[in-house]
Amino acid sequence: MKSGKVMRKGGKPSKKRIMGGKKRKVDGPMEKKKKGVSLNPVDRSKLRKLMLKQQGDQLQKENDSKQKFEKPTSSTPEGGERKRRASGSSVESAGSIKRSKKKRVSFANELEHTKMLDSFDDSITLELSTSTPGRSILRRRQQLQAEEELKQKAKLKKKKQLEEAKEAKEKETADATGEENEKAAVSADVGDDPPMKIKSKPKIQVTKKMKEKLLAMPRKERKAFIRQLKAKRKPNFEVGTQCKLLWEQIRSGKTPKDEKDKLVHELCGVVKGKAKTLIYAHDTCRVIECLMALDRPGIRTMLFEELKPEIVRMAKSKYARFFVWKMLKYGTPQQRSSICEAFRGHVTTLLRQTFGSEVLEFAFNDYANAQQRSDIVAELYGREFTYFRPGKPITLQEIIANDPAKKPAIMRNMEELLKDIVDKPALKHSLTHRLLNEFLE
Repeated sequence: MKSGKVMRKGGKPSKKRIMGGKKRKVDGPMEKKKKGVSLNPVDRSKLRKLMLKQQGDQLQKENDSKQKFEKPTSSTPEGGERKRRASGSSVESAGSIKRSKKKRVSFANELEHTKMLDSFDDSITLELSTSTPGRSILRRRQQLQAEEELKQKAKLKKKKQLEEAKEAKEKETADATGEENEKAAVSADVGDDPPMKIKSKPKIQVTKKMKEKLLAMPRKERKAFIRQLKAKRKPNFEVGTQCKLLWEQIRSGKTPKDEKDKLVHELCGVVKGKAKTLIYAHDTCRVIECLMALDRPGIRTMLFEELKPEIVRMAKSKYARFFVWKMLKYGTPQQRSSICEAFRGHVTTLLRQTFGSEVLEFAFNDYANAQQRSDIVAELYGREFTYFRPGKPITLQEIIANDPAKKPAIMRNMEELLKDIVDKPALKHSLTHRLLNEFLE
C-alpha cells in the first residue's frame, strides 16, 4: 500500500500518514561498529556483554572437544570437582563473569576452647557484664519506668482526694453540730418553742411487677394510678394541683378582670388554713407569692397572720424565703417591724445560713430603721445584748467606753462568728463588712 493521507468520517484528511513497505530493521551495536558509527554508552555496554558471551561460548566449545578425546584421570568425585574448577578458572581468565566463592567456616578452634573451659571449670569466676544494652532494651526499660511513675502519681492523687473529702465531711458535721447546739441554747434562753421536726416523706418503691402492670394499663387508668401514688406521697397533692390550675388562669393576660376577681377569691378559699404546708414546696410557694403580689390588702393580711409564726423557718428555706421578701416589699410598716422583731435571738444563726443571710441583709439594708439596725448588730456582740437591749442606737466604741470589762468577751464572740462567715457567701453582705470594720478597729 502506498503512503497517503487517512480520511476521517467527516471527509477531512487526517494528519497521520501511513508508511509504505516493510519496517526498517534497527542496526545492533555490532553492525554499528562494523560501519564505523559512533556508539553511545548503552550500545557500548551491550557490545561488551556480547563479546564476553561469545568468548565464553568459544571456550566452552574448546573444553567440550578436549573432553571427548582425553581419558578421564579418575572416577572419583574429586577429579570431577577439579575439572569443574579448572573450567571455571579458565572461563574467569577469559573474561567471563566471576562467581564469588563460598567461604568455609570452621568451628574447631571454638570447640577446643570450650573443652578447655569445661576442664578448668572451678578456676573460672563469673562477673556481671559492663557493656551497655541495646536501644530496644533501653526503650522498653524507659517505658516500664514511665508507666510505674504514672501509677504512683494516680495513687497519690486518689489518696489526696479521699483525704480532702474526709476533711470536708468532718468540717460540715462539726459546723452542723455547732449550729444545732447554738440554736438549742438560744431557743432555751429566749423561751421559744423547740424547732419543729420535719417528717421525712414516705418513699414509694415501684417494683418490676408494678412497672409491667403500669405498661399494660390504658393511658387514662395509668394516669389515675400515678396520681394516687403521688397523693400517698404528698398529702396536699390534690390541693396543690387545684391551686396551680387557678394560678395559671389568674396570671394569664387573656383572662377578663371580673373572672380574675372570682378566681382570686376561689384561690384564697383553697389556700386558707393550708398555707403552712404549701409555702415550702417549689411549685405551690409561687401561688402564695402571686397572691402577695396582687394589690389586695385583705389577702396579704390573711396570709401574713397565718404564716407569722413561720418567719424564721421560712427565711432559711430555699423557696419560702421569697414570701418573707415579698412581705418586706409589699407589707405595711407594722408587718415589717414584726418581721424584724421575729429575727430577735436568731440573727447569728441566720447570718451563718446562706438563704437566711440574704433575707437578713435585705431587711437590714432596705427596710429596718436606725433602732432596729442597732439591735441586729448588737446581737452579734454577744447573747446578753439579745435580752438587754439599749433604748437608743449605740455603737461598739460606746459600749466598751461605758464598760471596758466587756471588751474581751465581745471580741471573742465576734472572732468566732467571723471565722464561720469568712468562707461563706455572707462575706459580701454590708452587715458582715460593718462587723469586720468594728472588729479591726
